Amino acid sequence: MPQEWSFAKQLTDPLTTAFILIGAWRYNRLHSAEAKTLLAALVLFVIAGAIFAFLPFSYFIAGLAVFLLAHVVLCAINFNRLRAAWRSGCRPRLFMVILAAICYIGLVGFVLQTVLPQVRDAVLANAIAAYTAVITVMAISAAAAAAARYQSRWWWAAIGGGMMAISDACLALRMFGGVSEAWVGYVIMPLYWGGIICYVFSEITMRQQNKDNWHI
Repeated sequence: MPQEWSFAKQLTDPLTTAFILIGAWRYNRLHSAEAKTLLAALVLFVIAGAIFAFLPFSYFIAGLAVFLLAHVVLCAINFNRLRAAWRSGCRPRLFMVILAAICYIGLVGFVLQTVLPQVRDAVLANAIAAYTAVITVMAISAAAAAAARYQSRWWWAAIGGGMMAISDACLALRMFGGVSEAWVGYVIMPLYWGGIICYVFSEITMRQQNKDNWHI
């Protein structure tokens, strides 16, 4: 691949995430504390993407740590939504929460079983395990908030959490698990960006949608 095209490919990740961040900021106008929290997560995603794109592999754990912080912020959003639903008397449907937990824990278990034996560095192995634990909590808590049926828009976050979990699973299998199928590489970034966009949609209220429709 020519050097200029290689650079363009590296730039795609942080640049696309930055465009999503700008779009979210312009659309939501920082109306709520939750919107501000989501924007903080998007900023962390941009920083992590830049670290992975432009710094050598020795900075991988640093980039992973920033991604982990971004997912911790998403977890905080999910738990805050669960608390709001709980206070309003809306309880998550237990069957759906259990089903989500089984699916995501099974996915993570398969990835860790495949990846960790091939990772020779103990620090990196522990970092991968910690990251997968956080993203599992993020995906399950997003599904639990949606299952409370308090806000229908929260289903976007449940979908986004699943997309990001699958994206990271594919990335781990491709980088450390010896999986070389071309389709695995092709789905990683679309799933990742799609997951972020879904989280942005989960923050858009019907009032904002109606207002924007009038402005069109």
